[in-house]
Amino acid sequence: MQPRQQLPSGGDEGLDIRDYLSVLRRQWLVIALFAATGLLLALVYSTMQTPIYTARAEVLVQPATGGSSGARLDQLISLDTEARLVTSAPIAQLARERLGSESSITELLKHVSVRTTPETFILDVLFWDARAEQAAQGANAFAEAYLDYKRESALEEISRQRSQIEEQIAELRQQEREQTRILDSSVPGSSEYRTAQAALDRLEVQVAVLASQLASVPGLVDPGDVILPATAPTAPSSPKHPLNAGIGLFLGLFLGIVVAFIRDRGDDRVHDRRDLSLYLRVPVLAYIPHVRGHRAQLSGRLFVENEPRSPAAEAYRTARTSILSLAARRDAKILAIVSPMQREGKTTTSANLAAALGHTDRSVLVVSADLRKPSLHEYFGVPNVGGLSDVLLGETDLDKAIARSSLPNVWVLPGGQIPARPAELLQSPIMAEVLTELRQAFDFVVLDCPPILGLADCLAIVPMADAVFMVVQAEQSRGGAIAEATDQIERVGGRLDGAILNNIRVPRGWPGHQGYGYYLASPEYLESQDPTHAPRARPAGSRPTPSVGKVGPATAGHAGRPPFAPSAEEASRERKRAAASDE
Repeated sequence: MQPRQQLPSGGDEGLDIRDYLSVLRRQWLVIALFAATGLLLALVYSTMQTPIYTARAEVLVQPATGGSSGARLDQLISLDTEARLVTSAPIAQLARERLGSESSITELLKHVSVRTTPETFILDVLFWDARAEQAAQGANAFAEAYLDYKRESALEEISRQRSQIEEQIAELRQQEREQTRILDSSVPGSSEYRTAQAALDRLEVQVAVLASQLASVPGLVDPGDVILPATAPTAPSSPKHPLNAGIGLFLGLFLGIVVAFIRDRGDDRVHDRRDLSLYLRVPVLAYIPHVRGHRAQLSGRLFVENEPRSPAAEAYRTARTSILSLAARRDAKILAIVSPMQREGKTTTSANLAAALGHTDRSVLVVSADLRKPSLHEYFGVPNVGGLSDVLLGETDLDKAIARSSLPNVWVLPGGQIPARPAELLQSPIMAEVLTELRQAFDFVVLDCPPILGLADCLAIVPMADAVFMVVQAEQSRGGAIAEATDQIERVGGRLDGAILNNIRVPRGWPGHQGYGYYLASPEYLESQDPTHAPRARPAGSRPTPSVGKVGPATAGHAGRPPFAPSAEEASRERKRAAASDE
């Protein structure tokens, strides 16, 4: 598979939102598969998880030993520090003892978490467990353990402060006794007496200060309260099935979209006109819309004749307009309809183009040049007997091989018997002479050619044609096959003049979709806008059947105007007679 060629930079060739939407539309099945898989896996995973219950206890935090008057509470308490303290090892050890659990401290800490609420001094102690009762007991155990730890820590701090002050007072009392002894043994008024008296006064002041500090040490401790004890939850907190399903669906969609773009990038099938422009630099004559139905049901359908107001019929008439313009500029009469591979709609296109050209008062011969699998005769209801292969083998005459169809101005040359060497027959001088005779006998000769790739048949015909048009099947034709087919046409001296994109789907809202509303207009409106939309009722034999000669091996080298071709005067008279009959 060849990678897609890059579009030239600049201009309006850049991708827009419709290109991305087109990728999503084409790869919707892949995206849906990944999304469904992600959703299913998430639900299975969620269902297999053990239900977990979460209990919550609320603790009001207060300064355990009070605080200095005038100090704000948020200056005395740091909730973040207190929350970290609840999930510390000492608290877990106390909670373990309360629960009588055999789990390790590390295991217990995996089941607890603390939440703080701004502008409050409340801690939410959360504990989860597979059992609802155990979850409530765990939350209460950690809340009580926290308060016990804070209470014990505060009592220890108070005891330490009292001990320090009492030790300092005792030391000062000892110094007082020493100075009193010196004072008693000294002569009043002496320097030793005065020094001892000053030291004794200073010691009394220090003792008084320490006594005041000892009195200020609080005797009561209140680290906080459990304002809302935990109760056994009635419903599990996890797994959360809707959340898990949403995450699985999102991941599936994301992976699906990524895979979709990767697949589309590596897919060189032609989906729309932008894809076709990557491989062909010729104008697209028409976009044949998708027609519902099985391939077998669509085979042999002449939309131009049997469904003249259908979108497909109008698309073929659009192609006819472009072909007539090209034929007028280049005097092209032999039109080769080719395709890179088989089953791309070239036979259906050849038949409908021939029918559309016949509605323009031009004699048209459609030739089944696909000698390996001739099927063109099925569209016009003629037998596949004595066809092109029989003419090339010299087993029948050309005038006998050509059959008049029921359509106006359309004749058919079926494929005939399947020969052993079709490529040699199509490349023979007799084939060139047949086309020369037909060019002079008919206004247009439409060749339904074999597929290009894998066969030499089509390459034998292409150099003899005046114009070559490639039919590309949307959603099927490969870009590499289109590029290779184009190269082979150019290598044999042919030139690709246009393309027809077949079986294209135009979603609602895309450019061109509203245009198909025209085809749903009333028959009266269509006839008033374009009379060619309705097939003309023509009396049988209004235009003479071109009387072809006996072209074959016996007539090789015949030159000049064929005797069976109608003259210009005859053609003019027939056109006037046809116009009069229409009126």
